[in-house]
Amino acid sequence: MDVREVHELVANGQVVKAPNYHAGKRGIGFVQILSALENCYHVAPDDRPQHPNGWYALANLPNKRRLRIDFNVLVDDAGNLLLVVTAYDA
Repeated sequence: MDVREVHELVANGQVVKAPNYHAGKRGIGFVQILSALENCYHVAPDDRPQHPNGWYALANLPNKRRLRIDFNVLVDDAGNLLLVVTAYDA
């Protein structure tokens, strides 16, 4: 998974939020998360032990704050990749 692949998944509408995702105390909604993923500048595997198959992306918000978006990559029933947003940290 790299920046180009994340941009393509967003452009193709292959991004969903995990069932436990919520806007949190910072109130960053899912539409803002999608916009940030469209403009992310870094993607890497998440090496934390509690996220063995996870990834993260870094993007800048319009207010110049950095946003870390945690996600998993799954394959749907048709064999297409699906990016599942699990959390964020601003």
